[in-house]
Order: sequence, then structure tokens, then C-alpha cells
Amino acid sequence: MAEVAIIIGNGFDLDLGLPSRYSDFMNSQEFKKIYEGSRLSFRKEENSLLDYLLKLSFESNWFDMEAAIHDFVAMEHTYTQVELDLVKSEFRQLRKALCNYLTRVSSSFKADENRLAFKFMVGMKQCPLNHTSIIFNYTNPALLTKPIPIVPQSTGWFTYVHGSLRDNDIVLGCDIQPNEQVNRQLSFMYKYNMLKNANHVARNLLEAKCTAEPTLLCTFRTANYR
Repeated sequence: MAEVAIIIGNGFDLDLGLPSRYSDFMNSQEFKKIYEGSRLSFRKEENSLLDYLLKLSFESNWFDMEAAIHDFVAMEHTYTQVELDLVKSEFRQLRKALCNYLTRVSSSFKADENRLAFKFMVGMKQCPLNHTSIIFNYTNPALLTKPIPIVPQSTGWFTYVHGSLRDNDIVLGCDIQPNEQVNRQLSFMYKYNMLKNANHVARNLLEAKCTAEPTLLCTFRTANYR
């Protein structure tokens, strides 16, 4: 049983200086590659997930890709099998491209040791309490704060709610309310169909004597990838 459960979100990576916002990804070579590749195939722009995301990313200074996916799923449209196969392909490529982008920027990343997130991890190394981390990111905080081996490299210490880069299998999509009217043809983009470790989150929170976000010790917020 862990005495302390630590919840880490994308505010942690951003404080370290990692370009992990959705807007960073939309401007990346990885997204541009799948977008240009998809344009080579026949598609109607209004039925394209990639076109829809790119359009919204241009229209806003703050881009939430999962909220945009939700809006796409909520649109009233009946897809032909050809259109549906195209959207499935685009979504599969989108997940892979995001994984590739974060892997690339993480592999060459060197954290600023003066950042609050880095100091927090150094402090956790010295923490005498048994602790576990619930990670909403895809990245490994220990690897981002190398070369100092801050935490044990074991899967038992981390619970990745949305998958991890290590497994090359990340959860990306949208949350759907029970009575919400959405397009059932696009159910493959519902996050609850992909979550693997949600039960571990509840167990860790219930068993911990104390639950803390790094924001309680530092001044950055936890959030989703944005």
C-alpha cells in the first residue's frame, strides 16, 4: 500500500520545458507528414478528421485536440463505408504520429534543473514515504528528468492511465456522457473503449493515506495534453 499517491498531468511536462501541447504537435513534422499523405487519397474535406483538426487549430490560440475530436464525433453525418474507413485510418495515423512526436522530442530532451517540476522529482527521491504516481501523461517523468535516476524504473511505481510511449500504445480520443447524442459509427474514438488502468487509479487513491498533486508543492497545474 502506498502512503502517498501523486497525480501527474501535462502541467508537469510543460513546466520542465517539454513542447507537449497539442498545438506543438499540430505544427510538427509528424502531423504534416500524415496530413499530406492523407491528401494523396480521395476524400471529401468535410468528412476528414485531419482536415477538421487542422482547421480548428488555425482558428484558436488554445487548441484542445480531444475536445475537437468530441465535436467531430458529435456532428450529424452518416458515413458510407468508404468514408468510415478513411476516418478510421486517419485516427489510427493520428495516434501513431502523436506517439512518434512525443518520443522524438522526449528522446533528445534535457530538463532545466531550475524548473519546479525537476526540483519536485528530486524531492521525491528523498521522500521516506512509500509512494505511487498516477500518470495522465504518455511520458516517463523519470526519463524526462535524467541524468539523475530519480525514481525506480518499475511499472509498479507508475500507473499510466492513458498508456505510455514505452508501450507505443496511447489513449487518445474523447469522453462521452451516458446520455449524450453522438455518432455511434465513430465509437472507436471513445476513450472508455481504450482505457486499461482506470481501475488501478481508483484503488491507488482509496489505499493511499494522502493524495497530492505536484501543484501542492510547486506552482504548476496538472492538465491534459493541450
